Amino acid sequence: MRGGRLARIGPAYSVCAESFCGLLAVLTSKYWHQATLQSFGLPEVLKRLGYRVSFMLGVDHTNFYGLREAYGKAIDEYRDGSMLDGSSAAGYMNDDMAVLEWLAAWQPQAGVPQFLYVHLMSVHTLGTRHAQFSRWQPAEVGLRVLRAGNRITAFVNNYHNGVLQADTVIERIFGLLRDKGLLEDAVVVITADHGEMLGEQGRVGHSRHAPAEPLVRIPLLIYDSEGVTYPARPMASQVDVAPTLLNRIGAAIPQGWAGEALDAPARRRFVYMESGGSRAVVAPVRGSLWKYTEAESGGAGRLVNLTQDPHEEADMPAQPAEAAANVAATLRAGLAEAFGKAARP
Repeated sequence: MRGGRLARIGPAYSVCAESFCGLLAVLTSKYWHQATLQSFGLPEVLKRLGYRVSFMLGVDHTNFYGLREAYGKAIDEYRDGSMLDGSSAAGYMNDDMAVLEWLAAWQPQAGVPQFLYVHLMSVHTLGTRHAQFSRWQPAEVGLRVLRAGNRITAFVNNYHNGVLQADTVIERIFGLLRDKGLLEDAVVVITADHGEMLGEQGRVGHSRHAPAEPLVRIPLLIYDSEGVTYPARPMASQVDVAPTLLNRIGAAIPQGWAGEALDAPARRRFVYMESGGSRAVVAPVRGSLWKYTEAESGGAGRLVNLTQDPHEEADMPAQPAEAAANVAATLRAGLAEAFGKAARP
């Protein structure tokens, strides 16, 4: 970032607050309410274009809700944490050190374009934390922490240690790709499947919560060997990753995909997300970025001006009532358009 070699896109959003839907959104360019297990995604497109497709995952996605099957049949080389056999220095299925071992031994085919998909678990609560990255303490997330009454502090420390570890793993991944000559002609996207509550509203974790900003705001960074300019945009989504990669290689983007290429001017009006029985829409309106959230079961929604209130702390936006009502109506219409329902008055 400091060297100007990464484009930071954002604010960027996940489509949900869970791994399953977030990961599929990255690969298939589908919002969660559009997803199917037979989606024609990025691996399928690239396979048809002559790419060799490799997945290296520091997690067991063979057994996690059948994600390996959901990833499709276009994968030439697949490794995940379920395949550790004791010969690895990684001692647990959620250990990112296995990814580094696999990458070090990986031999890309000469003259064949490569698509490499890596999933890291360093920041996840279930991910292995190695001792050299235990900078912040206490950092337990088990029963003893709950009894000690410092649950949030320990959870946040554990998360920060995971970020430190992930940063180091990503640095090593870039080093391995550079050593193999792959960064000379490459586009690398660094992103996440979802966010995390780190004490906001007194909560930690990510499951079963409404789509608050800490849960759905994600990093979206792009390394581009050709130094392509990525235009500023009011917001981006996970669904934009796959179209961007196809656009960068001059390939057609499937018509059924929901995202847009990030190296092209922004065209979209809204991005969507859902979690914990609630749905939300984010859109630029009248010079500000707004978010409207409502429960799937109905009832009053909540409108927030994210430009003025990025942490969603205010009960009501600091706007005249009539102006806020007009903005809310615009966002409700966008939500209804996405989910195929008539907008409620």
